[in-house]
Amino acid sequence: MCFAKGRGGALRAAVLALGLVACAPALRAQGHDWWANNVGWDGKSHWSTYIISQPRYLGPNALPIPSLPNGLLEEQGFLALDAFSHSANGDQTFNPLLTAYVLPAPGKVAMELQWIPVEYFVMSHAVKTERKVFHLSYDSRWATGDVLLHTYVQVLRHPQAPADALLRIGYRFPSSSMLGAARFTDAPGYFFDLSAGKPLAPNWRLYGMLGFYVWQTNRDDRLQNDAFLFGAGLSHTASSWEWKASFRGYWGYMGSGDDPMAVSLSLQRRSSRRASWRLGIQQGLLDLRYSTLFVGVVF
Repeated sequence: MCFAKGRGGALRAAVLALGLVACAPALRAQGHDWWANNVGWDGKSHWSTYIISQPRYLGPNALPIPSLPNGLLEEQGFLALDAFSHSANGDQTFNPLLTAYVLPAPGKVAMELQWIPVEYFVMSHAVKTERKVFHLSYDSRWATGDVLLHTYVQVLRHPQAPADALLRIGYRFPSSSMLGAARFTDAPGYFFDLSAGKPLAPNWRLYGMLGFYVWQTNRDDRLQNDAFLFGAGLSHTASSWEWKASFRGYWGYMGSGDDPMAVSLSLQRRSSRRASWRLGIQQGLLDLRYSTLFVGVVF
């Protein structure tokens, strides 16, 4: 009888040992050795130098394509809260976006402040490997986004000019977290663009933008990446409804995951007496690998 119990204990110990052996690769996958082998660590470089500061290898909010202005300032200031869902192969992301738009000089100058206070994300092991996630951030699920500040200046107005023209200058403050999880860059960046728009017919408007987009990298040989910013859109208004369709993106000069583009469609119901709501979809192209849904409210 004692011999039988001994055999049972030995069997359980053997099964446990086999289980530990089988799980060992998964345990090692989150350790320093996994990271060092994945990035080819030279034994001295800081882990952050291995994060690829290009939109293809970061989260959807790290180096976002700027929105597409229609060549005109908004008629009044507003506050907005939007909720986003970004889906890609091996990456699911959710985040709110807070926006404040003010008019210090109505009809001439406007300022816009945007912030992602929190981002929740789930990435597969394959995506973490591709993005060279640091092992101490391997199991992270939460991040904080950057603060974006935009200044708008109305340059031309139709019909006094052939078209409306709007200058925008944007700056990204390095206030984000989770660089180790390849979610944000935690580095400054800026862009400027000129958008122009003109009515095609009653309630229809065609517009586009051209500009320059710059962000700081973590490479010693190339401290920043410069990109050509562009976009084109069409909008239609009917009563209190407005829909917009657009194509926009930027081309980076490094040519290694820095060409994100997107096609988007949005609908907004405007109201002068109460909050307005809006929703939209976006399909990323080339180096933007996310499909995005959003819904929001504007006060």
